[in-house]
Amino acid sequence: MPSQAPTCPQTRFHYCHGFLPTLLGLALVAAPALLAAPAPAQTPSKGTPNTSSTKENEDRQALLRKMLTSDDYKNTVVKFDYRKHQVSLKDMDKYWDKKNVYILDLRSSEQYKSGHIKGALHLGADILEDKLLKLVPDKKATIIVYCNNSLFPTRMLALTDTCLPQFSALGYENVFSLAPIWHDSPNFNHSFMDGPRWVKGEGGK
Repeated sequence: MPSQAPTCPQTRFHYCHGFLPTLLGLALVAAPALLAAPAPAQTPSKGTPNTSSTKENEDRQALLRKMLTSDDYKNTVVKFDYRKHQVSLKDMDKYWDKKNVYILDLRSSEQYKSGHIKGALHLGADILEDKLLKLVPDKKATIIVYCNNSLFPTRMLALTDTCLPQFSALGYENVFSLAPIWHDSPNFNHSFMDGPRWVKGEGGK
């Protein structure tokens, strides 16, 4: 008479395969609720004000007050007259080396170092009020900005166009963009960069 096969291993095998899917299913059901549950709030002990949290909130509110929102930008763009805020390279003759006139380079720092307009200060693409105030503390000063599109045909919407309303919203009304100098002739920009009003960098540009 053949001996009966042991039943214990078989029972254990079926138990495991039934238990694991059930456990996994419960975990999947409970996971969203666990992930969505808010972490317990850490309340400071009585008599000890949470000064770090208060300071962080104050700093955040101060930053938000300085930021130009999309609605602020849209409202400024609608009222902004670009034609009155553009100068040609020929118009620049009355601005060179004048007091309270600032030329700001909106390109990257690497491009600025490779070559820039004489006397220009580097601002970059981020129009932050704190950074701008350090470069131009007088909001009544005359500012002339230029970017890659002022020097070369690069894009349809220039960085100078997008930044002008931001300057205006920050209180700088006498701000102008340098009209593309390559409009006069295809090689006019290269002749300008070989002239006295251009500071050549390490790359010779």
